[in-house]
Amino acid sequence: MRNFSLLILPLILVGCQTLTQAPAPTVPVVTPPAPAVPPIPTPTAQPIASVANATVTSIPVYGDSSHDVATVQNALIAKGASISADSDFGPATKSAVAIFQKMISNPGGGVLNTATLTALGITIVPLPPTALDWEKTIAGSSTWSAALIGYVTAAFPILSKATDIGTFCPTFASLTDVQKIHVLSELMVWTAYFESSWEPAENSQDVGTAANKDTWSVGLWQMSVVDQANYGLKFGYTFSDLQQPGPNARLAIAALSHQVAKYGTILIPAGSPGLYWATLHPGGKYDASSSIKSHTKAITYCQP
Repeated sequence: MRNFSLLILPLILVGCQTLTQAPAPTVPVVTPPAPAVPPIPTPTAQPIASVANATVTSIPVYGDSSHDVATVQNALIAKGASISADSDFGPATKSAVAIFQKMISNPGGGVLNTATLTALGITIVPLPPTALDWEKTIAGSSTWSAALIGYVTAAFPILSKATDIGTFCPTFASLTDVQKIHVLSELMVWTAYFESSWEPAENSQDVGTAANKDTWSVGLWQMSVVDQANYGLKFGYTFSDLQQPGPNARLAIAALSHQVAKYGTILIPAGSPGLYWATLHPGGKYDASSSIKSHTKAITYCQP
């Protein structure tokens, strides 16, 4: 069940006045010398505190773009590297890795390995083998889980900043990144249950128009083809594509990421604009947030 709102930003026009002044006296123009550019700092051998609870699900490689890469970048920054934590393993990050490896006498040449991660204070924790809840009742849904967890992992830097995530998992702040990804994935699993009863082919006109199926709600999270344009996405999915769990999950996580980035929360109270799923609308007609919370709080490491 979807809920749309249109936000129109006001255009503010600021008038300008023309002032008449006496001509300014002629002043000779003196061009000051260009300031010296300070050298770019490089990692030093001084011990610096490691990033707390730093984990990656695998060893990032050159060309990767992921949360794991951002974790490595933050650890390098903590060691003195002058790079950005932009989640992209590009030339700058490879160079910073190589410099750090020389500091610890590890001949990696910018290629990450277990020894380098350990020296950075990072632990490799593979994605949990624990099945998501729909796997307990739906045969073959492990492939759905793999797709969902992958998209949640990619969007983790945004989703993990939701200020109300603690209402779904009271211990969220103290969990490892891998555990947090599992919690967010289960949250979406149960959102899908209340949207489609976990039926990938489920579809309805909902808030769309009868003559245009591109406006209909379809799939596990009841997405629609037009959502791609609404969110500025170029996935190119068709109605039948969105009846597949993978594409539907990708679009759903994109929508949730947009909501969290804009409003800072997963839940949006009834009467407020900007919500996609009515099931995550506390106080609304189709609100299922309490039931969804009961399932995420049942996760072992979400229990205080």
